[in-house]
Amino acid sequence: MAVAYVSANRDYGITNSPSATATITETFCLIKVAAVNFTGTISSPSFTGGSLFLVGKEDTGSDRIWVYACYNPVAGSKSFSATLSGSACWEVYIVQFSGVVWVEPETSGMYSHSTGSGSSVSDVLTGCRSGCLVCDFGAGHTDVTWTAGADQSQIINTRTFTTMHNVGSYETGIGNHTMSWSMSGATNYEHVVVSLEASKPGGVTAVYLSDYGVM
Repeated sequence: MAVAYVSANRDYGITNSPSATATITETFCLIKVAAVNFTGTISSPSFTGGSLFLVGKEDTGSDRIWVYACYNPVAGSKSFSATLSGSACWEVYIVQFSGVVWVEPETSGMYSHSTGSGSSVSDVLTGCRSGCLVCDFGAGHTDVTWTAGADQSQIINTRTFTTMHNVGSYETGIGNHTMSWSMSGATNYEHVVVSLEASKPGGVTAVYLSDYGVM
């Protein structure tokens, strides 16, 4: 069974308390938290649908992205919340997928990310297995248009509070994936790419999987 994108729900605000609510129908979700013009930290991420673990982040530039995962969330209306170290323009997306068996934790380093300033961004994720779905998230704080790479299916492209921009896309297939966006002008950006797998990697033990709520 291949991994498939199902839906995305969002909320946004200007506080130190990012949050969002979604009706959970699938067995896996990613939660993207973005804060722009913000160089602080996030703490106490919580999801009423189940346990979270971090799968990717870009927290070294002038904006911030954190991506959390939840396996087998409880169905129904569920909410995410967290605390930022200061007030910021934030946006939270709860993105649901079907068919996900495995995603690497952030501590493995098996994700791709970048931060910078310019009119394009591109990151490569290597060694993706059959049936996988590669998902990327971007954020910036300049009033420009973002356009996804030719082979990517866009799932997020929103501009909030005039200059806060959040994007996301996916593509499927085995091997290496280049996930890119072009912008209509220069902007500060953050970018994170993760791979959602339809099978478990070889050599991973049941004990390790249970540490992340998979088994």
